[in-house]
Amino acid sequence: MATTLMIPHVFPSHFEYTVVPVAPFGSDTLGREFVFAIPSKVFFDPSEPNIGIIVGATSTNVTSVVVNMPLRSVEYNFTLEPGSAPYDLMLSPDLATTSGAARVTNDTIVVRSDQDVSVTAYNIGPFSSTMFTVLPTKHTGREYFIATITRPRGGVVLISAFNELTKVTIELTGKVVIRGQHYSPGSVIMFNLIPYETLQFEPQGEDMIGTRITADTSIAVINGGICSSIPAGTSSCDLMSEQLVSFDRWGRSFLLSPFFNRLSGYQFHVVAGRNNTTVTLGTEEINLNMGEPYLGDVADQSMISISATKPIMVMQYSKGKSTDGKLGDPAMLLVTPWEQYVSRVEFPVFDFSAAGMISTVSIGVISECNATHNIEFGNEVPPSAEYSLITSDNRQMCSRWVTIEEGSHVLESQSATQGTGAEETLFTALVYGVGRYTTAYLYNAGSGLQLQTCTTPSSDPPYNEIEVSCATQRRVGAICDEQGSCTCPAGSAGFLCQKKLTSVVCGSTSMTITIAKQLVPGDAGAVHFRNHSCSGLNSSTSTHEITLTTEYDQCGTTFEEDNTTITFTNDITYAKPGSDDDTVITRKYHMQVRVQCCLQKEEIVSGSYKPQLGEVEFNDKGSGVFSLRLDRFLTDTFDNLEEDTTSFVLKGEDLFFGVGLNSVSEVGMFIDNCWATTTEDSDALPQYSLISSGCPAAETVAINHLLGLDREGFSFKAFAFVGDYTEVYIHCSVKVCGAANAQSFRDAGCPSESPPPDRKRR
Repeated sequence: MATTLMIPHVFPSHFEYTVVPVAPFGSDTLGREFVFAIPSKVFFDPSEPNIGIIVGATSTNVTSVVVNMPLRSVEYNFTLEPGSAPYDLMLSPDLATTSGAARVTNDTIVVRSDQDVSVTAYNIGPFSSTMFTVLPTKHTGREYFIATITRPRGGVVLISAFNELTKVTIELTGKVVIRGQHYSPGSVIMFNLIPYETLQFEPQGEDMIGTRITADTSIAVINGGICSSIPAGTSSCDLMSEQLVSFDRWGRSFLLSPFFNRLSGYQFHVVAGRNNTTVTLGTEEINLNMGEPYLGDVADQSMISISATKPIMVMQYSKGKSTDGKLGDPAMLLVTPWEQYVSRVEFPVFDFSAAGMISTVSIGVISECNATHNIEFGNEVPPSAEYSLITSDNRQMCSRWVTIEEGSHVLESQSATQGTGAEETLFTALVYGVGRYTTAYLYNAGSGLQLQTCTTPSSDPPYNEIEVSCATQRRVGAICDEQGSCTCPAGSAGFLCQKKLTSVVCGSTSMTITIAKQLVPGDAGAVHFRNHSCSGLNSSTSTHEITLTTEYDQCGTTFEEDNTTITFTNDITYAKPGSDDDTVITRKYHMQVRVQCCLQKEEIVSGSYKPQLGEVEFNDKGSGVFSLRLDRFLTDTFDNLEEDTTSFVLKGEDLFFGVGLNSVSEVGMFIDNCWATTTEDSDALPQYSLISSGCPAAETVAINHLLGLDREGFSFKAFAFVGDYTEVYIHCSVKVCGAANAQSFRDAGCPSESPPPDRKRR
């Protein structure tokens, strides 16, 4: 059962406020595919064309839109010019009817476009109205909780499937009738929906808030009240509805604003998504379990904040006219969490005044008070009302309201326009419309819909999946507590720990390290390799960096090798100033960084009888490069390069090729395999083998191992492939390793050789 909190006046508020220094954030409510259904209302008149959608174009190109009801074989097509007014598409009234019992319908609506658009659905009449922002299918999910007030006339829940057969499970917290059978709270019901079917069930007599809906694939869920009274027992009721956001996109920190031109405050629901959730409202804490609701009532026009230890959903309700005599009966709004605030929204407003329905539309923008001037309202009138709240960390938050006219609207922070990044002004915006027949609606102008809760294997056996903050998961290597508060590991910074404070550039003969001065706030000369004489220098390209460079055979650099790579390693140290216990010595370091260059041991180099020869570089995942070249020489001394690369050679003429490595003396190389093809593609067929496993594979091939560990040559008599081929291409697979291993390989000899007595045959 829901608990009710009466809040007579503003109270000291606890609010976990986190500045997110990544920008800009555009609204995720824009998209190119939308699937949904529209709820029915109690005052239904089939002759009244009051069901429809408003589509807003956002592109600078012409936008093509297709709207269809796939299971009804009904389709509409239209185009939107850049900058055009929102497009109002009226739909058949029988898309939103009520029966009092659960049923599967063919009322699903699909909107697709070739450019991003916004979609707002409505069901509006003289005495009853609702609107809600439709969410793109790419931001729907698999787990939802119902949050609405259904008394006294009952409610409606719409579950729409798309793309594939969908299994839906409903864990009831209220009573419902399905196919003539009555289900009580605690029942679990399962449905299978084919693509574009909508399951519609209508809770009767009591609220179904907290009912959990799960599916084996993404679904769209809309819920609301057919004619809800807020607060309970008041005389005026109205249709209200909202598309729900899946649990994995819920947040933990919320700000609630009063509605413009009202006097009696508002109500709100908090729904917990997981057990043992602690919700903070000012100085009061409330503990909720999964699906458990909390109903609060704010009696005046005060802002409040809500925070929780785990993700929660907050639904806000405007009160009926009988509470303050002002225009507007109940409406509902899914409150945007702080984690989903944005820096730009694009949204439509449509004029329903001609039908005598909605007469005044206002927009409320919530942000930090000192940043409201950064948010551009375009040519709107000055603020009509402002509300404010001081958070527990002394931040002043504001809600600013203005009245707006029909059209396509854009709100954005100037910092987003100017691309200032970390100084981004974030906000949320909501649209509130009221009419002279006391009708009202609420919908979000735009919000973020990014994943907030992710799953990852636990760090302990049996490594079951656990839920974590997605921000935590994205911070690779970060140290995070149970509340998702994280610190970056040493050597990195930024909201996502994406900024590296050190970098390593690996060459064929040396490594260069760049270090941000924020890691070493002293003299560059105090930063050094293992050999203290190899110290750092102030960067010539940045005043914020220090650089260190060493050859692979200097400054204490060591190397190791495995089957595929050679790794050069050194340590950079920055001594911490000061001494231990007032002595003249210290054993502490301000920073120690191990730097490594990992270079691949094997690569294919190529040439031809008419070679375009030059330096060939390769790398291992960008970590470093060795430099190898394949050249053609004039004689078997392999000293003089063949400079004429265009002339033809005679068959049977001796040809001399050599491979050279440019690196330090600690490493060497040897030719593993060589072969010939008819094209530059080393995998092309046919092929002719020249060297295999370091030994001649053809009768005329001779290998010269005596040129040094950084060179190896071979010769063979010129030949041609059978067919119309004018050129022969030579390819060699070359391996680089430690000098001792390279020498051992060469000393091993080949089966056809007569090695000295101390050689071992392979």
